[in-house]
Amino acid sequence: MRGYLLDVSPSDRDEVTLWIKCLDGRVVSHRIKWMPRIYVHGSLENLVKLGRLISQRYLIDFVERSVKPRSPLEMVLEIKVPFGNKKRVANQILDLGNHQLFHVYNVDLPSMQEFLYRYELHPTALIDLSDNGFEILDSVEDIDYDLSWIKTAYLDAKMETSSIAPRFSDRLKEVIIEMDSERIILDGAEDGILQDLMKTLDDLDVDVIITDGGDSFLLSYLHYRAHMNRVRLRLGRADDPRNFKPSSSTYFSYGKVYCRFKGFKLRGRIHIDSSNSMLYRETGLD
Repeated sequence: MRGYLLDVSPSDRDEVTLWIKCLDGRVVSHRIKWMPRIYVHGSLENLVKLGRLISQRYLIDFVERSVKPRSPLEMVLEIKVPFGNKKRVANQILDLGNHQLFHVYNVDLPSMQEFLYRYELHPTALIDLSDNGFEILDSVEDIDYDLSWIKTAYLDAKMETSSIAPRFSDRLKEVIIEMDSERIILDGAEDGILQDLMKTLDDLDVDVIITDGGDSFLLSYLHYRAHMNRVRLRLGRADDPRNFKPSSSTYFSYGKVYCRFKGFKLRGRIHIDSSNSMLYRETGLD
């Protein structure tokens, strides 16, 4: 079965789900057992002691890696950690070594990016999936690639606001979906709007949802209104993360302070906030 890699997402503490858009238009999921890794460098004696200490909680192995670019291979301790635990485990190890005995690597590398590196995958890769695994049929270095198979929809909403800035407590008035020059407006009771939203996204078989402010407000707002109306909202092809509060961080660049929101990720669909993505603003989906 051949298709394009649409999305990758954690599905368990030691499992990743690949979402594949088949050449016949179907979207299928394929699960792979895999866990993120961090690597600890130090003296062999201290690594052996550390391995004995943590081996009852984590899967470990001694492997050879280049600690610095173009440096010779050295023995390091490889630790497999559940998704979302890299920084916590790394801090524990640094504390055990009094921040002197150990150096920890791959901590800041996003787990899904690490997974792509591990299997030499890339977004929208053409793959051949079988019971024995998958084979990559194209190259990340290809300049000309086909994106015509991606179905893109633009999502927006209107609410009954009681102030200048919208709030989670504002009632949902309508949801607007635009796709292929077609504009669909969903209105009525809040629970009906939200249920119709899920059905419409599924009926249109949307692969990419583009919003303006989806990371900072819109998607969290829709989930909050669904919670208040006892509707189990699903914007992806599998259950969405329960995230009612947007997460943000600030950074300083060229004399200005910027606020950046953490991306609201879906499963089986791609969400792009056009106001929170520099790459999309500059290049679009291409």
